[in-house]
Amino acid sequence: MNFNPFIPNEIIEKLNDDIKNEINNWNKLDAIYIKFINVPYEIENFIYRQVAKYGLIPININYTDCIYHTTESSDSANQMVLPDSTSVTLSPVISKYETIIFSTDESLISIEYGNDKYTLPMNLIYEFPNTLAQLIENVIKNNITYENLTDTKDNDNILKTIVIDKKTGSSFITQFIGIPYFIQNDKLELLQGKVIYNAKTNYVEAVNIDLLEKELQKNGVVAITSDSVVTKEYIYNLKTKSLTKFQAPIVSIWDNYVLYSDGSISDLSFTWNTKISNSPLDYIFTENRICILDISGQVVIMNQKTRRILFSKTFEGAYSLSLDKDNSFIVKTTNGCYKISDDKDVNLIEKGANETYEESSKFNIFYPSLLDIFHTPFGFFYKGNFIGNEISGFYIKDKTAHVITEVGTWKIKF
Repeated sequence: MNFNPFIPNEIIEKLNDDIKNEINNWNKLDAIYIKFINVPYEIENFIYRQVAKYGLIPININYTDCIYHTTESSDSANQMVLPDSTSVTLSPVISKYETIIFSTDESLISIEYGNDKYTLPMNLIYEFPNTLAQLIENVIKNNITYENLTDTKDNDNILKTIVIDKKTGSSFITQFIGIPYFIQNDKLELLQGKVIYNAKTNYVEAVNIDLLEKELQKNGVVAITSDSVVTKEYIYNLKTKSLTKFQAPIVSIWDNYVLYSDGSISDLSFTWNTKISNSPLDYIFTENRICILDISGQVVIMNQKTRRILFSKTFEGAYSLSLDKDNSFIVKTTNGCYKISDDKDVNLIEKGANETYEESSKFNIFYPSLLDIFHTPFGFFYKGNFIGNEISGFYIKDKTAHVITEVGTWKIKF
């Protein structure tokens, strides 16, 4: 991910005054030049966010479209210009310093600044990310003297994120994630604040969670129906003000179906409940079928309307599910991929482990796996994009997932 601090003129003209002021505030901050060599995206994102905690703007000098030059102004301010974009004037102090270079090989990550070089074992960083955070802090505080350096204990929100939707022209400022400029795209979209599934009106609705009872706040709201508020573990009746605990926590809500951690399902009105598997490891809901892979490797397919089991088989080494173009289910195992056709025929379509398994052995897949979200020691990521440190809940409606994190609510289309 190449950090881009430049916002095109045609977009800036449409921004409100608050956001324009935030852009102007970037001019008052010191910048830090960073070069990455063979650094995994999750570590790049982590480094960006650590640097931003000190009120510094991380500039990736690999961003090839940038042109760097020094203006002949009285303060010798350094300017960076992007073709067809608005130039950003940065503090003159940055011209005094060299680039911090981060590079990795199979076993080490190296940090070079000037004549100094530091190394850390990669396995240590993945197990204890704070070791890299401490090293970055030492380089910034001990090797470089910035004019406006901020103490992270006092202010972690110095670098806010501006979210811009090119299609609608809408924009807003969200809380700190260490990436100042985020443009929504066709697959990933950041919504302002927390949004909750509303079963009554059949659309997402912004909800002021602070108004709910403390019991609900700490458990995380995942749905609102016509007469109840649903968390992972409780249902709160808005009419009777009664609080009822589920037998098992909710894993997710997929359209009008609720999946629980014990392998049971129900509808969103909670009028019925059926147990069809052990604890789910992965799952897919289609228009008329439910497919669950549980922790024992058993794959179960059930008809949603009749609640009749259509298929049940155990696959050794099974770790995730996917959906083929003809709506057949694919079971991915450590020995290969199997296709379940017409909910009865099983065929081996690919031998050996694939790249997804190699990736999942390093990180934890966030289920359902077809969302392509991975949980790393550095946070949750969607295809290289950082989406948050914690996921408090998510639901799926009309082939769009709404993933709620501390940053906001992310819409992911699949």
